[in-house]
Amino acid sequence: MFSKIKNSLNVLLAFTLLFLSSFKEISLNTATLERIELKVVVANQSVITKFKTLSQAIEASRNFDASSQKEIRISEGFYYLSNTISLGPRDEGLTITGDNNSKTTLYGGQIIDSWKKQVGQFWVADLPKIKGQDWFFRTLIVDGKYAPRARFPEKGALEHNTKFNGKWMSTAQGGWKDKPTHKELTQINFKNGDITPDFETANAEITVLHHWDETLVGVQEVNFKDNILTTSIETGHPIGAFNSSEYIIWNTSRGMTKPGQWYIDKEKHQLVYWPLKNQNMNDVQVVIPTLKNVFKITDTKHIVIKNLSIQAANTAMKVGSFGAKLFDGAISLRNSNQCTFENLKISGVSGWGLKLFGENLTVEDCEIHNVGAGGIYIIGSNALIKNNYIHHVGKVYFSTIALYAGVTDPNVKEEWNFGKNKTNVVLSNNIIHDAPYVGIGIGVSNSVIEYNKISRVMQELADGSGIYATFCKNLTLKGNYVNELVSGKHGKVHAYYLDELSNNSTVEDNISEGVSSPFLTHMTSGNTIKNNIFMTKGPMTIRFLKSKESKFQNNLLISDTSFTLYRDNDIKVLENNIFDVPLGQVYESPSKNYSHIKTKLNLIDNNKIENSGFVFNGKKINTNKSSNLGEWIWNGMKTFNIEFESNKLLEN
Repeated sequence: MFSKIKNSLNVLLAFTLLFLSSFKEISLNTATLERIELKVVVANQSVITKFKTLSQAIEASRNFDASSQKEIRISEGFYYLSNTISLGPRDEGLTITGDNNSKTTLYGGQIIDSWKKQVGQFWVADLPKIKGQDWFFRTLIVDGKYAPRARFPEKGALEHNTKFNGKWMSTAQGGWKDKPTHKELTQINFKNGDITPDFETANAEITVLHHWDETLVGVQEVNFKDNILTTSIETGHPIGAFNSSEYIIWNTSRGMTKPGQWYIDKEKHQLVYWPLKNQNMNDVQVVIPTLKNVFKITDTKHIVIKNLSIQAANTAMKVGSFGAKLFDGAISLRNSNQCTFENLKISGVSGWGLKLFGENLTVEDCEIHNVGAGGIYIIGSNALIKNNYIHHVGKVYFSTIALYAGVTDPNVKEEWNFGKNKTNVVLSNNIIHDAPYVGIGIGVSNSVIEYNKISRVMQELADGSGIYATFCKNLTLKGNYVNELVSGKHGKVHAYYLDELSNNSTVEDNISEGVSSPFLTHMTSGNTIKNNIFMTKGPMTIRFLKSKESKFQNNLLISDTSFTLYRDNDIKVLENNIFDVPLGQVYESPSKNYSHIKTKLNLIDNNKIENSGFVFNGKKINTNKSSNLGEWIWNGMKTFNIEFESNKLLEN
């Protein structure tokens, strides 16, 4: 009896505190300004209280412990945050939601106004001085949309003359054999005419490409006598490494080539913008990022964030490492578990959409696009990443991975030590397109990557793929579809790629279309590749490099030109594969240096050449005349939950 009375008194006290905080809020504001409500249910009793600011609502919710049902609902509208929304142990069990139509937008930045017309097409506005912040931002929101930064050249890249001949050992072996010098990491030998005497040293930022990586740097000085540009910080790899000689210049007036672009005049502390046609600068809404994170969640659990749009968040200039992994997210989570992120729309942020380190996390039905880094980066066990739409990412950092799970570099101790033993991540039914590097990257053992569609990735860098795995084992890649990957200047673009120490994994029931190198495995063992359909116009190659105990069976390989298998170790099982290629054009070759020495592949163990097309789901298909064939098959697999064996698809 006493216990029941005590519980009732606790409920009454909690509601009294909530009422008092509400009274204080109402005394300062009219009811029409109170657009944020807190609903709390305790012992089957509920109360709804309204607040003017999200921080007030969060503070009031802390009067209730985790056993309460606590939900903060934010009304439709635009909210400009002056501080990051920080959630911790006292916020366990809290849900923060917008309206169901996701028309509640939180900005990690502020509006810029008082625009002045300059001579020509440009308008300028003074930038605020943000105490303790790096205001030299890299993304801009104009009328709710991402605006492209000034870039030179407009397309492609410049080429420098810097050479570096150091030996790369491998990531597992620690990277460079000899540590690069400061000079090798900071000096670019540029070509005549690429950088001119009117170069805006204070404004410029440079993206230095490193084949499968890049570094964004500022400029310390330019020596026109020797054609040497010295960067403001050291690059992640030596300049000129991997025979990569490309770089891009950002944030200068020379890069303003079309309406809608902008740059910062750092010396004048002004934002310069070229309006779009019919865009009235007296009415336009321009938002600059001022916060590093919109949400920062630490040391808690059972947090739910849903039904929100999030825009504007900044990043500092630093080396981001492989996959741009060291940049933070608009939503940043550390050491927090059982949290859910649902129906979020994130765009126009300089780093990641979501960067999450915790256990039992779920990200579902989110759209992330036009962000500086990738969409989702997660490290933790038992995560579910499902039904997300990630596109047009890597706007600032080209090496980003659109959807990234786990750790892939033992040399980055900050993340490797946290994530090296994580397990069991499911990446399912995500759609990814238009990215400069890898679509899905994973470094988590015992994980499943299934039924994802990946298109038009690998647009800027090389030596990557639609789906990439490394430093993990016992993976299942099943039912995925990768298409529209075009081999870049360096030629190393693949649909599916098992890299260093991705062992004992299964790649089955996947499709690639229009990818000349549908599969590569490198420094692995014990992998099985079966029941896949790989098709392309032009020559097709599959590579087994420094890999052992591999099985390649029951695959259908379609090319209108030829097929070549590169291998330098015997494949343990090579059987029951169908080569739908012109008669006699099936070869094998030593993989070392991608040798051009070819011999006819010995077709034993029921491997055979067919040219008759095939039947799928009752329909006869002519492989030489059908367009978007792979997508049609993939959609059929998903719709009818078809488990197929590729060599049974052929016409009997």
